[in-house]
Amino acid sequence: MPATDEAFSLAAHNNYLLWFDNLSWLTDGMSDILCRVATGGSFTKRLHYQNTDQFVVNIKNPVMLTSINDLIHKDDLVSRTVFLDIDILDSKKRVSEDYINNEFERIQPRLMGAIYEVIAACLKNYDSVVFKESPPRLADFAQWATAGESALGFPAGSIVGCLNSKIARYTDDLYENNLIVRTLAEMVKKSGGVWTGTKSEILEKVNEMASFTDHDTLPKNPIAMGNLLKRMTPCLTQKGFTLTDQPRKAGCRPVKVEYKAPPEISDLVNVPAVDSRDNQVPMTPDWKPWEIKESVDAKPKCA
Repeated sequence: MPATDEAFSLAAHNNYLLWFDNLSWLTDGMSDILCRVATGGSFTKRLHYQNTDQFVVNIKNPVMLTSINDLIHKDDLVSRTVFLDIDILDSKKRVSEDYINNEFERIQPRLMGAIYEVIAACLKNYDSVVFKESPPRLADFAQWATAGESALGFPAGSIVGCLNSKIARYTDDLYENNLIVRTLAEMVKKSGGVWTGTKSEILEKVNEMASFTDHDTLPKNPIAMGNLLKRMTPCLTQKGFTLTDQPRKAGCRPVKVEYKAPPEISDLVNVPAVDSRDNQVPMTPDWKPWEIKESVDAKPKCA
């Protein structure tokens, strides 16, 4: 995977879909680049043999990453990701590449027909999609996916519900037993649900609760603590915390921390994410994508 802005922008400029297989880790820099590529960004570079001219590459590409372990460790990239968890393949179901190619050629016409059915539904229903609440960060994807649900046979709002649930679970895993979250929870609990103070006080309390090994990764000053809290806002909001800056007093800007128990993650997928779409015309083709398995039980054509 390209590790620099220049290398990544070149790959994105020359390929529509970027696919990086079997990754083991992502640096913070790689994570930031992926965020920019997912929702749109630009990279600039001085033209070769020129002193003042710049070359600008505007990119916005879909990216696919595969990994055995949990690869994404920053919540801003989590909110830009559609997660697919795939079960380990049973050794008895392994087949040859020739078998896969033959099966693909056999179902290709019907597969293309199914794709066109979904595209037609998306175009027909796109303008009638209305979200009950704020759409997820991938708003355009959410609207297109919701518009195509009728052709896929899914209940209205189920795709966005699953997307929100997955993001919530991964964000929750990122900050499980996080020291900052635990510190804020204790401070708010002792204050009856609302705590007001400075970022210096938060940092002091965090240092009190930190173990010996935690200190190397903690913010070193109140400004760094404030920046970290801003970066953690999506996680803190999901966990029920609301942080509000207060008017400056005596050279300091206090912050108000409130807590309200959030909904259970398992409930997110059960809440319809869109209003009823009276203008949406259901499209139910005779063949459905999940029924491409005529020969799923057939014996693989390999020794």
